Amino acid sequence: MKLIDVLELLRNSDALEWEHITLEHAQPPQEVFVFKNDCDLRIVDHTNFDAEDRDFREKWTEIFPDRTARRRRYVVYHGSSPVYATMLVAVDGGRAILPLPNLTTKEIDPLDNAVATAVNHSTSDYSHHLNMALHALEVAE
Repeated sequence: MKLIDVLELLRNSDALEWEHITLEHAQPPQEVFVFKNDCDLRIVDHTNFDAEDRDFREKWTEIFPDRTARRRRYVVYHGSSPVYATMLVAVDGGRAILPLPNLTTKEIDPLDNAVATAVNHSTSDYSHHLNMALHALEVAE
């Protein structure tokens, strides 16, 4: 499969097409999201909790009841090949994981949105938190 085809598959996927698996034996436990229609496509949480799990602060992350926000690194694989990597942000004390918006255009990269959609446990929480964050960016102008 060509890289462009893999990325298009990711971009067009929805939350229900991903199976969440926690690898408990890994230290720390590792979160993996497997695409149900092609098990070669998966998203792995590669957050280095010692180096990256620090407070992340931008105006759009501080509008939630729990102002705690932390960076999370995700890598998309097809087979053994990494095909895409992104940094997302766990907001509201981890209730939702959001893509980083472009602060100039106030837009979300479609691939980052696809990864965030796949890794959130609740699509309604994701949509709600994303809409709040984007609204906060618009109001901040």
